[in-house]
Amino acid sequence: MLNYQGRLKNGGKVTSFLSQSASLSGAIVGSSLPSGLYRVSVYAETSTAGSGSVSFSVGFTTDSGAKSLTIPAGFNLTSNNAATSAALIRSISTITISSTYAGTGAYSVWVLVERGE
Repeated sequence: MLNYQGRLKNGGKVTSFLSQSASLSGAIVGSSLPSGLYRVSVYAETSTAGSGSVSFSVGFTTDSGAKSLTIPAGFNLTSNNAATSAALIRSISTITISSTYAGTGAYSVWVLVERGE
């Protein structure tokens, strides 16, 4: 894939969390990563319909310390619902995903981490 500043490495890493009915807290989706720019893409969908909702944030570390970025992939856990979003971040080590879950129902989420060259 091409991007304005250069190419993204082919592949990337996909991490999935299936049929979740609770919040995720700092789940690692990339560890011992070299310093650089990363695109973190999130796709989430309802796996069991309910009346709950879920929202997501990405955690990462830069030279100035730990950061957290809310990504707009949150959604209600109604039947057949899904959401997707991506964020461009600069990280010097580990990347994590967290979710905030409230209500009933369950969700599955897939996270793709790609490093720019």
